[in-house]
Amino acid sequence: MSKKGIDPNLITYNILIGGLFHVDRLDKALMLPVEMKSHGLNPDILSYNTILDALCKNIRLDEVLKLFKNLDGDGVVPNIVTCNCLIDGISKSGETDHAYEFFLGLSARGLKPNVRTYNIMIDGFLKMGELDKVNMLFLELKENGCLADEITYFLK
Repeated sequence: MSKKGIDPNLITYNILIGGLFHVDRLDKALMLPVEMKSHGLNPDILSYNTILDALCKNIRLDEVLKLFKNLDGDGVVPNIVTCNCLIDGISKSGETDHAYEFFLGLSARGLKPNVRTYNIMIDGFLKMGELDKVNMLFLELKENGCLADEITYFLK
């Protein structure tokens, strides 16, 4: 694009990152934040959420955790979408107890779990056969003012 006199902006890069992940060009997409910075652009929360989601889906958790820890250094504040992605990736890797620790730490980050967060944890504990934790989370979901959705009831 730059060769044709068009400088990509943050939106362009975010679309490229998502598109490359969609066509399984993960390693190419992972190079884009470096390229962005060389053009004076800083990846935003959407950039990082897209990258984290793709890394989680490809079960590259070491990279996920490293990237998550580096968000602060890039001046990016994780939101609930970021944390849901991380919790989901950790849980689906078979580390549901580790995901639950992260879930419990959401309030320390100033974040409140949403129905998606609860669904992720309920699904993880169901797969582990930990029905006491499933029931506890279901009750907590209601107590915290979240409305269970069709996914919640499908899981339960």
